[in-house]
Amino acid sequence: MRAALSGVGGAGLGLLMGGFMHAMQPPPDIDTSLSTMEQIRQSYKGFGQACVRMSRNFAKVGVVYAGLECYLERERAARDLPNAILSGCAAGGVLAFQARAVRTMWRY
Repeated sequence: MRAALSGVGGAGLGLLMGGFMHAMQPPPDIDTSLSTMEQIRQSYKGFGQACVRMSRNFAKVGVVYAGLECYLERERAARDLPNAILSGCAAGGVLAFQARAVRTMWRY
């Protein structure tokens, strides 16, 4: 239950963060001869994809972290710091694997 709530909460927060991060990017070269609406359309091209990508990543982290922490608490019968540390490492590993950082590391 906690993992599902973390996934939904992470997805919602990811949507907000994706929108914020996309709005903070430097604007592309926009033709000033276009109308204001066309300029806005060009500057926010990719806004939805940025929101969805960030939402997906936040949801993955939330599900992996909360799910593994619940599993470790149940198996170890303890609610302590090593559960959080191991869960955080696993969530970071999922993101690193998705970004192909692990595959790149073994190449050299």
